[in-house]
This record gives sequence, C-alpha cells and structure tokens, in this order.
Amino acid sequence: MTRRISVKQARADFEKLTEEVQRSKDRLLIEKDGLPIAMLLSIDDFEDILETVGELSDSEYLASIREARAEYRRGEVDTKMKIVEKTRLPATELETKHTEHPYIVRVPGIASGEPIIKGTRVPVRAIVLHYKASETLEDILEAYPHVPPAAVFDAISYYLDHQEEIEALIEENRLEQVIEKHSLKVGAKGQLFPAMP
Repeated sequence: MTRRISVKQARADFEKLTEEVQRSKDRLLIEKDGLPIAMLLSIDDFEDILETVGELSDSEYLASIREARAEYRRGEVDTKMKIVEKTRLPATELETKHTEHPYIVRVPGIASGEPIIKGTRVPVRAIVLHYKASETLEDILEAYPHVPPAAVFDAISYYLDHQEEIEALIEENRLEQVIEKHSLKVGAKGQLFPAMP
C-alpha cells in the first residue's frame, strides 16, 4: 500500500517512518506542495524493483514469457514445473535449494538465486554488511524484525563458510555496480531511473 505524506512530516518522523516501512512493507510517497518528490520504501522492495529492471532488460526472459503466453492461448498448457522452467517465474517451496545451513536457502527468482534467509527475501549479504559494520545482534534484529536471531547467526555462519562467494555478491551489489549493470542514471536528488538510449 502507498501512503502520501508531506515532506515536513517525513523530516519530523524520519526514523519512525523508516522503521514502519521496513516492518509493514508499505511505501510512503513524500510530497512537497502537493507534488510527489520522493518515495520511501523497504530495501526488499527496492531490490525487487532492481531485479524487475534486470528482468525487463533480459530479452531471452521476455521472449520466454511471450512464448509461454502463446502456448497458453493455443491450449498447450504445461505442468506448473514446466512453466517455471520455461518462464523462469519465481519458484515455490518445491524449487527451494537447501544449503548445509538450516536457515539459508536459494530460491530461483528471489534475489537472483543468491543465498537468502529461509522464508524471507533477505539475502545473506545484507546480514553480513551489518555484521562487518560491527553491529550487534540487537541492531540487526531491529533492521530485520521478522528474522529470528538463530537465522541471523546462521547467515553469519554461512558467510564464514563461504566468504569468497558472499564477498563477490557484496561487490556485485554495490550501488555503483548496480547502476552500471542495469544502465541506471542518478538524478540530481539521488533518485535512480533507467537511462534512456
């Protein structure tokens, strides 16, 4: 759900609003003089948007969706698993790939298949960034209140067992890399949008 607030209210309640957005997954449209100027959304929503931008720039992916729709119109309906394979749509629990860590899984279609905390869209790399910043467990749980403490420790344990992989993912997902990878442009006020050809 998107809720509208004034820039004045956003300034006054910024910390409370960021916690609310993370917890509720609502989006806040910030307005000045009745015109939208910014959007406050959770990091999960932001990563979903970047993932969607990436998918929309993948001509093979779009072609597979068009083909699947054409097959459906022709009555050539496949099983759910075949549709997932053909279209690379987000997978269900059946496609979840478990790791040697009980709270860490990989799910095709979520966070580009990188290791995430089971039952969430939180990538291990996100927890690791907090860990590397010397944040306490309480700090991390405040940022991710829906993640159990044991899952946070398991994410750190996964990192310690797979440092090279997670460090590569962290580097690949730095803002500069994401901007370059998805051909984004940074506006004067820091907003991101697709660069026009």
